[in-house]
Amino acid sequence: MKVTLSPKQYEVLPMRHSMKSKALTKGDIMGFLEDKGVDNVAFLKEKGTGEDVVAFQIDFQPMRLEGGGSKTVAARKFNIKFIVPNIWREVGKRKKLEYCEKESWRILYWHLVNKLTALEYGVDGFAEAFAPYITIQLTNDSSVTVADILRKEIIEGDMRRLTRLALEDQSSQPRRFVESTTEEKKGGEG
Repeated sequence: MKVTLSPKQYEVLPMRHSMKSKALTKGDIMGFLEDKGVDNVAFLKEKGTGEDVVAFQIDFQPMRLEGGGSKTVAARKFNIKFIVPNIWREVGKRKKLEYCEKESWRILYWHLVNKLTALEYGVDGFAEAFAPYITIQLTNDSSVTVADILRKEIIEGDMRRLTRLALEDQSSQPRRFVESTTEEKKGGEG
């Protein structure tokens, strides 16, 4: 999605004077992700739109609570895809548009740092931090993110499929029952 900033909006952008080039920021992204144990990092162009994309695989090992303790279940690999922001700014009297390449890439870098840091410190869980970016490979050699699917359902206004998913999820949750007894108190005590 293309975002165009007016001169006033650009002036308050914290990364407006980023001195790091796209190449240096790519190196920072690669180094940061490798430090966090993330491998298979790729810098790609999105088919159809030509948008810059950072894609990688991340391992997630959920914990399942059982009877007061926890049990580790098998880890799963997820393909994750982040689209680099497409930020432009108006320049000069004619308001010519200029692509803010350095700023766009730096914003993505800080977004990734914040996502992984929030996950590491327990501010967000894996699903909250990465579900929108999980990539599902389709049979026609293309892919779609969970966010793309949700966006389509929300924009089209047909929430029936999402409601069914929510109900299925709710019904599969274990039910908890609490035994209770009711005794009437005699003598009007209350």
